[in-house]
Amino acid sequence: MKKFFFLLLFLSLCSSALGLRISGQTFKYEYDFYPSLNRTHDFMVTNAEGYTADYTLFAKHISGADLRQYFKVVPEEMKGVADAETRPFRVFVNLPETLDTPGESETWIKVDVNPVISGKGIMALPSLAIRYIIFVPYPYKFLKWKFYIPNLNINETASIENYFKNYGGEMMDEVYANMTIISMFDSSIVKTIKTPSEKNVDRREERMIRSSFSSAGLKPGNYHIYATLNWDGNKSSTEQDFRIGSKIVSIKDFNKEFKTDSINRMLINVESGWNSKIDETYAVISIFEKDKSRKIKEFKSLNLELYPFQARQLEAYFDTNGIVPGDYIAVVTLKFEDESTTVEETIKIGDFNSETVTEMPNTFKFTPLTMMTILLVIFLIVNVFLIVKFTRPRKEYIPPEVIENIRQLRLKYSDAYIKDMMIKKGWEPQKVDELLRRAR
Repeated sequence: MKKFFFLLLFLSLCSSALGLRISGQTFKYEYDFYPSLNRTHDFMVTNAEGYTADYTLFAKHISGADLRQYFKVVPEEMKGVADAETRPFRVFVNLPETLDTPGESETWIKVDVNPVISGKGIMALPSLAIRYIIFVPYPYKFLKWKFYIPNLNINETASIENYFKNYGGEMMDEVYANMTIISMFDSSIVKTIKTPSEKNVDRREERMIRSSFSSAGLKPGNYHIYATLNWDGNKSSTEQDFRIGSKIVSIKDFNKEFKTDSINRMLINVESGWNSKIDETYAVISIFEKDKSRKIKEFKSLNLELYPFQARQLEAYFDTNGIVPGDYIAVVTLKFEDESTTVEETIKIGDFNSETVTEMPNTFKFTPLTMMTILLVIFLIVNVFLIVKFTRPRKEYIPPEVIENIRQLRLKYSDAYIKDMMIKKGWEPQKVDELLRRAR
């Protein structure tokens, strides 16, 4: 019923949501600039607001050069457009002899409905636009490009991708890239790559050159790639850092001073060196006498997941009740998938101002509350399954007022138009088809 409430709300505002229509040959125009380019385009505006409305028509600068002065909309205003009334407007494009800004410039012709105050407040204000993209070629061979190399793991192959677009006024005969990969550990060149060539790249054409890169034989660590794109005797360079990972999670640090006769919060800083997600990581902490002759305590941390190269804190709780103040050895073993990392450090137990809790968190044992929670989850899952099983074949109930609202809409609009707008509002196509079928 909640979804039907939102449908009713949508239908009650439908005269505004569906209330502005523009008809014309197309809504996107792209032109290569030439001196004194002249174009005229005719459109129609239809008011389907459900009330009389005023419209404002104007040019809006979106990107590139501001070309609004070369666009004219006639008329610029439409006053008192009655519901279901259609009126024409015309867009004139008159470009100058020269434009000094090469590249793509985008201008929109917008049609906005003016705010209308009703007894229910300001009504929804639809807005539509027609796109004009003017391309001014560079007076010489010119392209824009970017490249991408991902982080990867040892003994892994990845793709280096070079994207480029011809913004010049001529076709480019050949485009290729040279890349040099440098280890940031010792600044040595570890690999050079020459990509395949792309030939006969036309004006405004966009292409991508993909080349394969293998990390086989390279050590884990940080690397730098220096890339040069070559086209018809021209060059452009850029650079990027990336990492090669190994399946290791490092223990960076952990707190080493703990308050006696207390439950201490222990934080272990860890960092993944792997370029893949590690689903489960936890630590086993063993406390020994200073000479390691006897283990006096062992406990585990909470579990956590690590994303590629992520640094996080593992949380554990160390109960020092009954342990004599003094120095001890902590052996922290980090477990992740089938691997482990171990560090050994001296810790101190005494009158320290460490973070403590009043009781051990119920993290690693079942309690009555935990069992009740599990049973409740099972109960909910079973009930959801039964509800889905026994309600799926039944015909879904739709309030009569919903059907009636759709019938009213069908008096003004085609089924295809209503369906298109409802899908844009998030409705499933099958659901809309069913509503329209029942409204016939």
